Amino acid sequence: MSVADALMLMLIFGGFILSLIALIITIVVAIIDNQTDRHSTFDEFDGLN
Repeated sequence: MSVADALMLMLIFGGFILSLIALIITIVVAIIDNQTDRHSTFDEFDGLN
């Protein structure tokens, strides 16, 4: 394996890792956003009583 091949694999693997991190962050933000929306709707229902 030449140096160019090794660098290419490192770049591809780095991009893969970055995309995985971005996916995890997106999922976590969506879950947190969903939980805050639920809490706000429950607060609105509490206000109606």
